[in-house]
Amino acid sequence: ILVEMIKLVPEYCRVMRVMREIPPAYLVAGLKRIDLRTEVEKELKKDLKNIFEIRMREVGFRNTDDFNTSIKVSEYPASNGKELFLQVVNSENVLFGLLRLRFPGSPSPLIPELNDCAIVREVHVYGKALRLGESNDDDNTAQHGGLGKELMKKAEELSKSNGFKKLAVISGVGVRPYYEKLGYELVGMYMVKVLQ
Repeated sequence: ILVEMIKLVPEYCRVMRVMREIPPAYLVAGLKRIDLRTEVEKELKKDLKNIFEIRMREVGFRNTDDFNTSIKVSEYPASNGKELFLQVVNSENVLFGLLRLRFPGSPSPLIPELNDCAIVREVHVYGKALRLGESNDDDNTAQHGGLGKELMKKAEELSKSNGFKKLAVISGVGVRPYYEKLGYELVGMYMVKVLQ
């Protein structure tokens, strides 16, 4: 059942847990196996062509020699607005990076700094992690290779073409310098860029 369920997961979703990782000694009743996700993934790996779930498509999970990528955009309605899912994929649909972009349906009465803003909710680039400031000399890694910058540029273009004057990013404190380099500035708790 779990294998078939994961085959139905859309490309913009990530299954966080297949089951809780509770040590068997603490289980009173029910399934006592804690390696269920491993078994499900082993079964799914037999035919990855029809799997769209994020984790199963990550470049770190899937081996590939095809590093020729493009940005694919999907959209769907969500919470009185529109969500755009931008993903950097190759011809095998292996996922190198993603960006979640929100077009709110109405202004935010609770967070005035988000008025007139499209919102980047998540940016993630997969691959071998590098230390901050470390350069990427390997063409076969995704991090620090410019994919995040490409995704942000595409998000800016889409936001502007959909009538938004600004783009806001939900950003942790440690990544603010990255967004500053892309022309964003701190407004309240968000990194915001006026779209030209």
